[in-house]
Amino acid sequence: MSKLNRINSSNWKDFFNLNLVYVMFSKNDCEQCKQLESEINSSENLHSLEMCKVVLSDPGLAELKMEHRWISNIDILPFNTIFSNGKMLESWSGSSIEKLNSKLKKHMD
Repeated sequence: MSKLNRINSSNWKDFFNLNLVYVMFSKNDCEQCKQLESEINSSENLHSLEMCKVVLSDPGLAELKMEHRWISNIDILPFNTIFSNGKMLESWSGSSIEKLNSKLKKHMD
C-alpha cells in the first residue's frame, strides 16, 4: 500500500492545509517519480508524516493549478514540497530519498 495519498479536486485543500504535509508532484509516465514513491513506501521512518502526491496528468485539478500558479512552472519531476497550514515551506526537484529525509527532518524536529 502506498504511503502517498493521491490528491484530487475534492481533497487537495484538506491536505495542503494540514499542519505539516509532504506533497510530491508527478506524472503517470515519470519513472523517477515511481522510483521515489517506491523508496518512500519501503521507508520505515516516514510513517508519522502525512504524505501525498499530485499526479499532474490527472483530470480535474484546474482549481488547484489556478490557486497555485507556480505549478505550471514545474519543469523537473518529481517536484517535492512541504506545506504547513496552506503555505509552502520548502520545494525542490529530484528523486533523492536522502534529500527528502534531510528536508523532512528539518521540519519534524
